Amino acid sequence: MQRLGKWFAEHLKNDFNIRITSRDENTGKPVADEIGVEYSDNNIEAINDADIIVFSVPIEYMADTIKEVAPHAPEGSLLMDVTSVKTDPAEALEKYAPENAEILPCHPMFGPRVPTLKRQIIILTPIENRSPTWLPRVKDYLDKTECEVVTTTPNEHDKYMSIVQGLTHFSYISLASTIRKLNINVKESRNFSSPVYTIMRDMVSRVVYQNPYLYYSIQKNNLETSNAREALIKESIYLSN
Repeated sequence: MQRLGKWFAEHLKNDFNIRITSRDENTGKPVADEIGVEYSDNNIEAINDADIIVFSVPIEYMADTIKEVAPHAPEGSLLMDVTSVKTDPAEALEKYAPENAEILPCHPMFGPRVPTLKRQIIILTPIENRSPTWLPRVKDYLDKTECEVVTTTPNEHDKYMSIVQGLTHFSYISLASTIRKLNINVKESRNFSSPVYTIMRDMVSRVVYQNPYLYYSIQKNNLETSNAREALIKESIYLSN
């Protein structure tokens, strides 16, 4: 169970009966005990009477987890994922979820440090004719939490995320790597800071001190991101010339 999954379990437990499951009981059960929700060590048994099933696992495990669990979803239930890439999870949900269940791929545009859903962006990427009952119910609930809901397609989502996440992360990581290669003392550089450099340095720090595995997964699994990187590199060479 990822940190974002824990965040949702903790923040939604007052409105829903929550049950969580994970690959490792040694880490999953203490989380369930900490936030006061039910725990199951069996993915299939965990969903046998679920109304809503939310997949929160690393991107590279998402399709396999959906393949394992989704076919067992109860009739009338809703299956959602909360990964940063939408095309592959959407295809997996559409392929493996029963026809009598509904699916709604989702991407929360925030991390587990935010205090509430208020004013946070959540992107929904519904599949045509696959969430007629649940989509309006989910939107209604999110509207009541005062978060900002964006509705688009999985492909369009990944196209924009290649810029919003992929290109942004790659740019700041490239800046950090370049500064290191130039043997610049970042602490000493503060004595020479301009307002723009200060902002840039803070953004670089924010990126490089986060989970590098997550950034790697976004670069690797959103196929649109490679196009964005190539365009940036070509434009940088052109501008340099």
